[in-house]
Amino acid sequence: MSGEGWWLTLSPPGSPAQAVAALRERGLFPEGETWWFAWREEDLRLPGLLTDPAPLDGPWDVLRVFSPRAELRRGRRGRGWGCWLLLEEDPEAALGDLRAWVRASASFRVQTSHRILWGRRMAMPDGRVSRGEILFPRELAYPLPDDDPAQALVADVVLYADEEGRLQTARYARLYRRPPSARSLPVPPCGTPTEAAATGR
Repeated sequence: MSGEGWWLTLSPPGSPAQAVAALRERGLFPEGETWWFAWREEDLRLPGLLTDPAPLDGPWDVLRVFSPRAELRRGRRGRGWGCWLLLEEDPEAALGDLRAWVRASASFRVQTSHRILWGRRMAMPDGRVSRGEILFPRELAYPLPDDDPAQALVADVVLYADEEGRLQTARYARLYRRPPSARSLPVPPCGTPTEAAATGR
């Protein structure tokens, strides 16, 4: 998919969990198709299915909540906090009465892609086989209902590029498992000359 996406600066009232609940009512973060991850200096939550919104209100330095329709970001900005929403549909129609939250809006050219999230196979001290990286002194156990270290964890992402085709960010859209034998994932280049000519950008 290629098309147009929007990066909105928001000022939602209340906590991150309350913002996600309000956006869920607009259909942006459906049950069973919403994932999240977060980190702060002493803790890291790997991407996993959002089943309980309470941890979203933790003291995270970075928080991301995403679904096939949108990604909500919250993070430190100077001494305060920033909140952003990335989506590939008309913001006015998607947000409805929540449009009052929008403080700024920018449009970008977007294209779908993928990221593989798994680490290397590792034998854990308790005898289990899992995925991990020696770089991080921890197991990379993604909190998903179908956790199977024999399969790759893949994230569908949407690449946001400016008018010159420079990558600005990648929005997470979905997580799923894929057998390692399925070696090819179509990953189109971002901002190909043909696409630029077709869009006039």
